[in-house]
Amino acid sequence: MARWWHHETSAEAVERDVGPIVRREEPNEDLLAFLDGEPLGLVQRSFLHGYPEYLNAHRDAECVIVAVHADNIGSWRAL
Repeated sequence: MARWWHHETSAEAVERDVGPIVRREEPNEDLLAFLDGEPLGLVQRSFLHGYPEYLNAHRDAECVIVAVHADNIGSWRAL
């Protein structure tokens, strides 16, 4: 998380930034991937029904654009 999001990593900061998602207070889901017990990746999924303002804004949109850091090769591959 710290590598790409540049968030603070103190316990308080992680609670502030990730706590609402873990407690399901936000319409998002963070999925962690592990390989042999080591963290490998993170996928954040947002549910469209949780953001109704987006449903009304671009009804004719034919694609979705996802912002990915230019150096984050793993995210480019996943997308």
